[in-house]
Amino acid sequence: TTKTTKGKTVSNFQRPLSGPIPLQPSLPAKSNSLPSSISQQPANNYSGLQFPMPGSLINPYSNQFNASPSRQNHGQINRTRAEQLFDETRRLHMMNQDNDLFDHTTPPEVLYTIFLDLRNDYYANRESFKEDKTKFRLFRLENKFLERNDPRIIYKFAKLYRYDEGNEESKKKAVIYLKLSADLGYAKAQTFYGLCLLKGECVEKNEKEGFKYLKKAAKQNDLRGLHLYAISLYNGVGTAKNEAFGSIYMKDAADQGNAESQMYYGLWSKDPIISHEYIEKAANNKSKNKCTKAKFYLAKDFMEGRGVVRNLQRAIEIFSELYEKERDHEALLYLIKCLKETDYGLAIYYMKIFS
Repeated sequence: TTKTTKGKTVSNFQRPLSGPIPLQPSLPAKSNSLPSSISQQPANNYSGLQFPMPGSLINPYSNQFNASPSRQNHGQINRTRAEQLFDETRRLHMMNQDNDLFDHTTPPEVLYTIFLDLRNDYYANRESFKEDKTKFRLFRLENKFLERNDPRIIYKFAKLYRYDEGNEESKKKAVIYLKLSADLGYAKAQTFYGLCLLKGECVEKNEKEGFKYLKKAAKQNDLRGLHLYAISLYNGVGTAKNEAFGSIYMKDAADQGNAESQMYYGLWSKDPIISHEYIEKAANNKSKNKCTKAKFYLAKDFMEGRGVVRNLQRAIEIFSELYEKERDHEALLYLIKCLKETDYGLAIYYMKIFS
């Protein structure tokens, strides 16, 4: 309805007394092409125009907007820019979170605990982001951790890179970190880096330099380092051969419970009773670093009666166990030798398997 007020005509839209409120006036049927008369119409005359659905102009990715190919490409460009902006914003947000985690005043033990927590998170989720380590805070904060010069943390970063399968660059980086930690005085790193030098793994082989690092580790009573130092002395690797001193250091590591050292000292001992005693200790050692090979030499002692009363049945039991669990062919060969004296038919059966 319209009314005239002081010579002006004013339109008043009246709402119906009942029924739904109309959201928009009815529009003509949608046309795929714009009328040719549009360019001749005044700018404020919208009669006959077909508008896109609300929101289509704001969102160029809407399916309701029948855009031309050029507009679709423009939408793809906008989408890429939006994704880049989102990624950059997310990266900056994560950096701010990372920077708040610790600083140069954080106590060493607290810092080490933070590192272990982040490392455990990496171990739990590494399969999900195997190709991109930057998804993990542990690696985003790597340089910041290294700035603190904590040899324990540097050593553990070295191990993370050392066991990155199929990546030679990671292994080279691991050796660099090992040397850095070793030079800071960390015994485990000295042992590991010394072994790399002895073998020439991801670093130029240098037995003399490797021996020096093993000696440093041995002085700090790192059992693995002490064990390798004793072997180097005994065999003359990187230093003059000295079996007597090698045996002394090996006994030291053996008496501290290192299973592999117990086996080696038993094999090196000239006294058969002492030899059997240490080999038996190694075979029955329940520590984390077990020495399965010691069981083989224990069975040989029972088979030959070396340092113990000869017991073929006990030897057969151990050799059988080694073959069944480890598929040790050498153990199978000795099992056959024992069975030839006790059960020739069973020996023939195992000979067929061996052949």
